[in-house]
Amino acid sequence: MQTAFDHFRSQSTPRRAFALAALAGVVLLSNAFAVHYVLQERAVYFWDWAGYWIRFIDVSSDLLEQPLRTLRGILVSIRGEDYNSLVIVPLIPMEWVFGPGRLAYVLAIVNMSLLPSAFMLAWLPWRGLPPRTDKPLADLALATACVATMHVMWIPVLRGLPDILGLFVIGLVLRVHFSAPLAEQKMRQLITTGLLLCLLVLVRRWYLFWVVSFFPALALAQGFAIHRQDGGLRWRSSGGAAHKAIIIGLTFAGAMAVIATPLVLRILRTDYADIYSAYRYSTSITEVAQRLFAYFGWSLLACGLVGLVLLWRRQETRTFAIFLLVQPVIIFCLFARTQDFGVQHYYLLTPSVGIGIAALVLWLCAQIRKKIWTSLLALALVFVCTIAGSLLVFLSSRMDKSTAASVLAFSSTTISNASSPLGALVTTARFPPMLRNDLAEFDRLLSDVVDHGKGTVYVVASSTVLNSNMMAVACRTSGRPPESCARLLPTKDVDKRDGFPHGFVRADTVLVAVPTQYHLRPEDQQVIGLLARDMTEGRGVGAAFRRLPNEYRLENGVAVYVYARSRAFEPAELQALSREFIEHYPGLGKTFSEVE
Repeated sequence: MQTAFDHFRSQSTPRRAFALAALAGVVLLSNAFAVHYVLQERAVYFWDWAGYWIRFIDVSSDLLEQPLRTLRGILVSIRGEDYNSLVIVPLIPMEWVFGPGRLAYVLAIVNMSLLPSAFMLAWLPWRGLPPRTDKPLADLALATACVATMHVMWIPVLRGLPDILGLFVIGLVLRVHFSAPLAEQKMRQLITTGLLLCLLVLVRRWYLFWVVSFFPALALAQGFAIHRQDGGLRWRSSGGAAHKAIIIGLTFAGAMAVIATPLVLRILRTDYADIYSAYRYSTSITEVAQRLFAYFGWSLLACGLVGLVLLWRRQETRTFAIFLLVQPVIIFCLFARTQDFGVQHYYLLTPSVGIGIAALVLWLCAQIRKKIWTSLLALALVFVCTIAGSLLVFLSSRMDKSTAASVLAFSSTTISNASSPLGALVTTARFPPMLRNDLAEFDRLLSDVVDHGKGTVYVVASSTVLNSNMMAVACRTSGRPPESCARLLPTKDVDKRDGFPHGFVRADTVLVAVPTQYHLRPEDQQVIGLLARDMTEGRGVGAAFRRLPNEYRLENGVAVYVYARSRAFEPAELQALSREFIEHYPGLGKTFSEVE
């Protein structure tokens, strides 16, 4: 069987040179775009936008200083953490070469994860073309460019999320599994598929939705294949396919149980739909679907669907196409029952769309060589659909705070109201570079608290204007001593997820934002609202503090006041706060107990 490398060598020298130049152009333009975007930003990063950046910095430096201890730490995180270090491991060499800056971090994701993922999604349909078909490498380069310019590939990356690595792993799963009919697959191939599915979940926990949907989608696709081949669902063929699918499933489950036992136990015991209920804004599955269509854009989805239909028309790729058509529907139904899609979660659906677009581009390229010139116009339209969406998404004016707040809720994407048919046709998502106009005042606040203050600090605010993680990340990335930054205590932000604010009880200094700052519904953030009320009114737990004359004016009219501890808490004050939480959440007495 001819490998991709053999096919490359069989091409004429001019063809090879042109294809390599085209791929190099994709790489250079992608990096240039990322540099342009990041350098425009004037922001303080936090939460998911900063979490892996900080880990990228820490693991990269620790690996040079204490390699064995750091490797053990990576393995421990893979075994038991929801946000483990595996996803940033491919990025580490970039930190060693280019340093720990935000630009270096984003470029690491682009070059080590985004571009390989785009190439993989384009290569899968290119590889599936008939063996005797002329498969110019230039077509593959063009298909890669179209996939790489999809805005859905870039949005999480530019926000600092490295989750796109999962798309490359998904590409490996599809490459291994669909390289031969299921009936012809040997044990080694089945086990490899199961191990890759395990790797996918270890990259990010929520890719479990892709893995769970893999099996019913595979069953439907194989059912159609058996029905077409045997003229019906024969017991022997169906039983053999089921047996091999079970081997894949058992390999996946066994690998997860051995490699990540604590994580598996936590997944089985946790009701994620409940603890992430605060991140659900949609009132119906129809509304979730509307947000999905608005995020991708009708034209992008239509191009992907046409490409998958073209794969379905060919007998060699029909099973593959049915799988890719069915799986996104299953994923959507499963995920929408748990929470709304965040920008990174749309990667669950991106493989089908990206492979479909690549298949359409490859088909149009083949038609052009047959002198069907109308296909040239169609190819141009496909490219416009991908790049126009990115231009609309990223090259808009600065991100306003209402938009940022919508994004940071992580309940859905930033969806603006489409003011034109083109906007609705392409996409209504808007993710321009983040800019804030109060960085000098924010730096003054950070300096006064960290450089000149004493004791531990707790922030009673949870918004895009001010939150504890924002201050911690700004402190870490400003070069301040780690022991100074350690005085900034993490704030409990979300009621059901975080529980009683024990950090507040240990705080010597408390920062309170007025008006009270939320990033979710206030009723889901009582851990912020009740503390802000007591502090500003000087009652309950707030009676243990006195307000200092310091005042800071941040954007959107937010004022920040500083409170210093004047006495110890009375047990009755903490008990009263605990009872008030439990009144809101009667079944969560242990979660909101004042006893740590």
